[in-house]
Amino acid sequence: MIRRSRLRQRGHKQLPHWKPPLSVPQASGAWRHAAQDAGRRHGDEYAALGGQDTCKDIVRFMQSRFTEFLAPYRLEPLSYSEVRELARAYRAGFTTGRYQNGREAVLIPTTRPIDAIVCAQNEEDSIAGVLKELGRLPLSHTIVVVNGSSDGSLQAVLEASEDASIVHYPEALGHDVGRAIGASLSQAEILLFADADIPIAAEELGAFIWACDNGVDVALNDISPFLGPFFKRDGITHCKEWLNRSLGRADLHANSLTAVPHAITRRALDTVGVQNLIVPPKFQTLALSRGLRTEAVHAVDVIGRNRIRRTNVGASNPVAELIIGDHVEAFHSLWEENASFFSEKHQREQIAERRNRG
Repeated sequence: MIRRSRLRQRGHKQLPHWKPPLSVPQASGAWRHAAQDAGRRHGDEYAALGGQDTCKDIVRFMQSRFTEFLAPYRLEPLSYSEVRELARAYRAGFTTGRYQNGREAVLIPTTRPIDAIVCAQNEEDSIAGVLKELGRLPLSHTIVVVNGSSDGSLQAVLEASEDASIVHYPEALGHDVGRAIGASLSQAEILLFADADIPIAAEELGAFIWACDNGVDVALNDISPFLGPFFKRDGITHCKEWLNRSLGRADLHANSLTAVPHAITRRALDTVGVQNLIVPPKFQTLALSRGLRTEAVHAVDVIGRNRIRRTNVGASNPVAELIIGDHVEAFHSLWEENASFFSEKHQREQIAERRNRG
């Protein structure tokens, strides 16, 4: 049985929309050479210090030095594609001819602590791949919530990761409850959420972290390219888009916190409340109504790769009914929190804002 708790919060005014920084051509050429040279120097420094050849130690050192190297360049925003390009060059300089364990690291120039939250239920065949990709990121902690598993998911986590924090519940907690439990245990400033059934390349996951480090509070997966034409979309997709349009964010289309991967900031978690993660559309609704920057920042295809389960196929399946109910609750929470959101004055302000954005 799928269970949920229902709680309330209060809101604030909406902030202007965040736009991803445009790519700067200077990131190629001279910048790449500078990054590679810096990586080579820092690799020599690590060797002189007698640094350990373990992946974790190497990644921690590279992350720290790469962040220092890029600090002067961040006077203007860098796009994630630039960061990836510079990180590859830096990593190549650091690891050429040495430190093989660091050659797969994905570096993100931030000093903010990052945690990953993973929920697993009967995922023994895929969880190792998920944790392998997360291990390539500069994470402070990985929190895995294993619940309701009748297979070897728990053992698979223990074997795949030596330092993951594992929370185990023999019984099923209910859809999305694990997210809230994992988030409640995190002290990080950026929280990355993933599911245990779909391994996603660390390079793709890094886009959500980078967005949060650059001002986005709720970084959504942009599933729009994978939805197909409007007439072929299901009721859940229509429901997501309807809610976003009702909130004055037609630009979000059908993008929602119901789709992983996504990331949120500590500011978002504290403003909306960790308990509201149990109902993802409600968390998103309250985030928007309280002025948190919410954007679809990167496209990862999880639709074609979504695992087929007994509970998520067929007409009126339990997961579909749950998600639709979540959206109804999200709309109701908005009425409870701030009915003036739907006032004529607010609607005029929304129209003016869209007109001014062009």
